[in-house]
Amino acid sequence: MAIKRVRIKNFRSFDDFELDLSRFNVLVGANASGKSNLLHVFRFLRDIADHGLKDAISLQGGVDFLTNARIGRSRPLSVTITADADEHFTLQSDNDNSTEFRLTSTRVREVSYHFSLRFSDKEDMEIVSDRLALECEFSELADDASGDYLRERDFGQGRIVLHNTNKRPSCTLDIPENVSLTERDLLPLNWLVKQGPSPTGLLLLERRFLQHPLFLPPAEIFMGIGTTIYDFDSRQPKQSVGIAGRSELAPDGSNLALVLRRILDDDKEHRRFRLLVQAILPFVEDVAVQPFADQSLLLMLKESYAPQTLFPATFISDGTINVIALIVALYFEDHSVVMIEEPERNIYPHLISRVVLMLKDKAEKKQILVTTHSSEVVQHAGLENLLLISRHKDGVSRVSRPSEKEVVRSFLEHEISIGDLHKHNLLEH
Repeated sequence: MAIKRVRIKNFRSFDDFELDLSRFNVLVGANASGKSNLLHVFRFLRDIADHGLKDAISLQGGVDFLTNARIGRSRPLSVTITADADEHFTLQSDNDNSTEFRLTSTRVREVSYHFSLRFSDKEDMEIVSDRLALECEFSELADDASGDYLRERDFGQGRIVLHNTNKRPSCTLDIPENVSLTERDLLPLNWLVKQGPSPTGLLLLERRFLQHPLFLPPAEIFMGIGTTIYDFDSRQPKQSVGIAGRSELAPDGSNLALVLRRILDDDKEHRRFRLLVQAILPFVEDVAVQPFADQSLLLMLKESYAPQTLFPATFISDGTINVIALIVALYFEDHSVVMIEEPERNIYPHLISRVVLMLKDKAEKKQILVTTHSSEVVQHAGLENLLLISRHKDGVSRVSRPSEKEVVRSFLEHEISIGDLHKHNLLEH
């Protein structure tokens, strides 16, 4: 799965903003231009799923810091995310006779989730709109008792839309007539029998998309994405960490030693990890995790300069820590979308080309979004992957593609590098 498009209205530094994303996206721009605000949209979605809408707003600093400073409560805040999908589900079955079993199946190709919120001066909140749309392909599968299902015929394309407003939650089906799917098959019984308005303040995202098999995989796009916004703090992994904790890498990398223990315990994964580290840092002989009696773990490093010595994390450079955390995030975490704040942080400029090469490599399987201030990252990322975020005099963030600017192309034709254009703030022209 990958995010195709995001549209934001009245969120932080954005007024009305729409952006198409590719597999590899490098966000560049001056300080306070809005790069991190764009990533915060996805964190906001995750917070809604994990903690509920009210707490998610509180975690963003409250309504006044969540909405655009100039627009405030005068207009609704809305978010629309569209993503590619390729998920297959069986939704119904028909027994035509005793020897043949037929299934009508659905393949979800695109998912779009939208919600809009209106805030009043009295701290009241209204859900203006809330919907989940699935673009699907329907087909019939047949089993001739061999145990293998074969596609027998295509029924065509269709659309399933869940609506959740102040009226009774409902489902709109625009599907081929051969597909006998009804609202009753998709909505929970308590939604179907309830009369009048829905319970207050619950978005579809808070309902975990109804826990229906058809909606769970699309929901992973929006619910899992917030944990993949990495902003590594090299000081955190240098501290010891308890042996019990989350198995996923924390956004700041603080539990790096715990996650590494899982990787290093598997000989095959250990070898793969060591080779990936050495591709950027050839002097690294190996990485280890040392347990202590107080039930904590500490990251250790062995260098080729002194192969008999294991150096504790406190003696490891910040750049080395960042490289290790990046490799874990990219190659050993199971996320379809990965977002990283300034992946070049603390890394020697000569090595940044290897880091970007690694990011591009993983972009073939995972969608990558990174923010950067580094001209080296810009230079090696490629013009077609750059997204320039700028803050105008009205305080609103806007996004442009330098590859579409004639002036930028003219500079490049005169053998001025992309990195130099970025360094001298010429990508905006």
